[in-house]
Amino acid sequence: MEQGIRDWENALLLGRRAFEDSASAIAGAVRPLLPALEQAELAAREARDAAVGDVRVLADRRATLEKAQQALAQLLAEQAALEAEYAVVGRLARVANGGNAYNLSLQRFVLSVLLDEVLVEAGHRLRVMSRGRYQLSRREEVRDARSKSGLELDVEDAYTGRVARWPRFPEARVSWPRWRWRSDCRMWWQAHSGGIRLDTLFIDEGFGSLDADALDLAIRTLIDLQASGRMVGIISHVPELKQQMDVQVVVEPGASGSHLRLVGP
Repeated sequence: MEQGIRDWENALLLGRRAFEDSASAIAGAVRPLLPALEQAELAAREARDAAVGDVRVLADRRATLEKAQQALAQLLAEQAALEAEYAVVGRLARVANGGNAYNLSLQRFVLSVLLDEVLVEAGHRLRVMSRGRYQLSRREEVRDARSKSGLELDVEDAYTGRVARWPRFPEARVSWPRWRWRSDCRMWWQAHSGGIRLDTLFIDEGFGSLDADALDLAIRTLIDLQASGRMVGIISHVPELKQQMDVQVVVEPGASGSHLRLVGP
């Protein structure tokens, strides 16, 4: 019992010392208001939860933007590959459409090559009909950047040394009639159509602008065409030309309308 009393006394002494230390530690302190602290804690928890929610939203948005960035990078890579693949094709397309120094499209280039073949025959006939004065040539230089080129024709005048655009060159009275051009185009077509023979040619312009000598040469050329086995039909009001035609279909006006009359054998 004595030992128990001594232990109790020692514990009491320790308890008093602890009480005194605690009393010294809280001396001058104000008792906190627990409801206010609890309210502040609740507000802090709500702010934390809201911040956590914002972080999650921003994380999702970041993930979406990263996917969009990756998709954009892939599209840019594909675009670069397509641009590299079609760069040559695009340049060829521009050149073929006339985007070149000659303002000459691929279609007009091909036609110009074929036109050169026509001009070989046409130039020979024009020299004969003009007694060596006129020569046809295809214009190669670009005179108007706003229009396509490659199919314009020039007429070289051996007498004056001048070159003018066909068919508007100055010496109209001995101009090369358009029917001659069509005839030579027909001959070219025959040569390039697998041997198809075009046996009929109708002419409807060009004779009224010819003088007597040029008209005589034109008639001789028509006779040569007819002598080669082709039928040549002429629509004209030139008396000298009509006199040379053995067979004529005359259109005569009447009160009830026009009618046809066959003249010749």
